[in-house]
Amino acid sequence: MNDISKYVTLCHNLIAEYLEDDTPKTFNDYKMILNQISSTKGKMPDPLFKEILNFATTHLFNEVWDYNINAEISDDIDTENYLQEAKITFEIFTNAELAPYLGELPSPDTVSDTAKKCIFSCYLLMNDYIHSENADSEIEFDKLSDAIDDKKNIIPPVIFNRIQHFVEYELYEMCYIEAEVEQLGPEKAVLIKGGIQLKDENAARELMYLYFQKVEKLLVKFNCFVEEELKPYFPAKK
Repeated sequence: MNDISKYVTLCHNLIAEYLEDDTPKTFNDYKMILNQISSTKGKMPDPLFKEILNFATTHLFNEVWDYNINAEISDDIDTENYLQEAKITFEIFTNAELAPYLGELPSPDTVSDTAKKCIFSCYLLMNDYIHSENADSEIEFDKLSDAIDDKKNIIPPVIFNRIQHFVEYELYEMCYIEAEVEQLGPEKAVLIKGGIQLKDENAARELMYLYFQKVEKLLVKFNCFVEEELKPYFPAKK
């Protein structure tokens, strides 16, 4: 298990054990788990750490706050309901954000040459997509997803899951431009059926600038992902 998997699994297990204990939580309980999660900073990609910390500082804190504050008002507190809601939310969070990092990565020596070629091919597909002029098209995104899915049965599952996760939760942002439109504001751009209505050329330039900013940030994430997750499995140069 690489370091990323080790610390993500640690955080996952901390939260899972916290939620499995049905006894009412105190603020000290919450502070303890928050300190343990905070100690993993720098041990995994920063965006992933922030997602885990954000989950803890919202959902876990809400459960503690609801119980302790309401307990002062009424003796009839359904603590089981608070915990059950947090457990469901955590399961969804695990499947969406943590699952690809919970499995043990295979040693590069145990991965076949064919699988390594497919992993490298996925890298090329993703790289081409990011640099494509049509990366904001859902049709192009679907083509990328299908091309990578074709290699599912060749690439080891843990590695494939991480590739698929990056495609679905990071690269999909390329064709989701609503955030940039909202940032411009309705006086400059509005979403309409089939596209975007821009006020003038200046609005168009501003939208493109915001989009390119997003692409640049995504490239940083992509390069880190490739370096940390995929490069060890690239075919050896001959």
